[in-house]
Amino acid sequence: MSKEDPPRLALLDWIMPGMDGIEVCREVRRRKDHAYTYLILLSSRETKQDIVQGLESGADDYLTKPYDAEELKPDCAPGAHPGTGGSPGGARESMRFQATMTY
Repeated sequence: MSKEDPPRLALLDWIMPGMDGIEVCREVRRRKDHAYTYLILLSSRETKQDIVQGLESGADDYLTKPYDAEELKPDCAPGAHPGTGGSPGGARESMRFQATMTY
């Protein structure tokens, strides 16, 4: 992710050796000198607070384990996020809103 030409899409697990997915999201978002990378955070953590924390760290999308591979298709489809990842932050804001709503 620190290369001159970083990936346009990254699927990160929350729990990884060394630097966890939350830290990676924050680090990627701190870097302003590269093209936008669409970040998907995958985790077994599923509380509203976890989802909000993941999205606030900079993830564009948040999937809980176990996940259905069909959930990834819209985000990973060619052209789903033209140029900068489509509408960076759009999915993140929608998910944050859903996670914080009380029904």
